[in-house]
Amino acid sequence: MESDGAGALRQAGVDLSAFIDLKAAPYHVHTRQLIANGATPFAGMTARLGPPRAAESDIDDRHKDIAYAVQDACETAMMNVVRMAIEKTGCRDVCLAGAWL
Repeated sequence: MESDGAGALRQAGVDLSAFIDLKAAPYHVHTRQLIANGATPFAGMTARLGPPRAAESDIDDRHKDIAYAVQDACETAMMNVVRMAIEKTGCRDVCLAGAWL
């Protein structure tokens, strides 16, 4: 569990495996699932995660759980990249920065 920034604890409960495979080295994004048939952008996401939040509406627990799962998947994917870089180069002095971390 982790804090959602407002003091509430979040759990990974949203399965994003249809969109990203974190076991593939270093990771694999299933873009076809994200864009579905191309006629309706992100239809694959809507089918699995529910409808998008309306602009300016409240952020409910479902949205927080999705946000947590996406952040967790991104952090795992980036750590996989770092591990692979260390394995390939042997260099353990690594600095990784960006908006996803």
